[in-house]
Order: sequence, then C-alpha cells, then structure tokens
Amino acid sequence: MTVSFHKFNGEFFPGTGSTDEIGVGKGKNYAINVPLKDGIDDDSYIRLFKLIMEPLITKFQPTCIVQQCGADSLGFDRLGCFNLNIRGHEGRIDNKNSKKYLESVKLEILEQLRYLTHAPSVQMQEIPPDITGLTEEEEEIIKELNLENDDDETRKTQDMKDESRDSEMMD
Repeated sequence: MTVSFHKFNGEFFPGTGSTDEIGVGKGKNYAINVPLKDGIDDDSYIRLFKLIMEPLITKFQPTCIVQQCGADSLGFDRLGCFNLNIRGHEGRIDNKNSKKYLESVKLEILEQLRYLTHAPSVQMQEIPPDITGLTEEEEEIIKELNLENDDDETRKTQDMKDESRDSEMMD
C-alpha cells in the first residue's frame, strides 16, 4: 500500500499521481494518490491528511507505516511550491487548494477506499527440501568424509562453515 500526498498539476515531473492512478494487476487499489495544488497551508494539509489517513488505516490495518517526506513540501521550495512550514514559512505562496477542491479530492479517495480489502497476506507453506536433494544421512556421510580429509585444500561444506560460526559471538 502506498499513499502519496504530492504536487500535481499534470505538468510537474514526472506527470503522474492523479487520483485515477490506483495501481495495476494485484496492486490495484493499493496506490492512493492525493494530488495537491501549489500553496497548500498547514491547516488544509493536516485536515485533509487526517480525513484520508484515519479511515485508510482503519480499513487497511497496517502493521507498519513508513513515512517519507521531502523538503519540497516546505515553503520557499522552488519545485514543490507548497506552503507547509517549520514555523514561519506560511503565507509566501498563494494557496490554490480551495476547500471545494480539497473536499472533492477527499471524497474521491474515500470512494476509492471502498474497493480496498485488508492487507494481503501470504499463506504458510512447507519449506522445500535442500536444493541438493540429499537426505540428512547422505549429508552426514559427506560431512564425515570431509572431516577425514581435513586439510587446507579441502572445500568445506556450508554446514561446516556454519558450525564454525556457532560460537562466534560468544565469550
């Protein structure tokens, strides 16, 4: 699941991120784009963020959330042109995000959430046998033969390498 609050005017690189871009194939409905216009302020952003994220989290029930924020969301950034601030940056760019526009974005996203199911999961499966196809007995015979021929020229099996590390982190 990805959720992106970002500048979108159809021309800003890379030109993607409209609300109708919701993912494809098995990822359909797991991409939420929240397109914003230049100049959004803290109050508008926080209100919209909460109105979208709270129902999304309730519906999707993630076990982990990773947030990534770029500096292009701050006021004075020449690329992002948002008006979010770390105290005092507000008011430098006209907010083109009318309440009507933000409401329409919110309604479109909340409608999209209707098609979202819970987080996908993977069923537990039996671990396949070792790729060599050897039985434990055959592996033990190979291990014993390697120990008998133990010299610097002998290749160690992965088991032998692993065993040599068993007490590596102990006093």
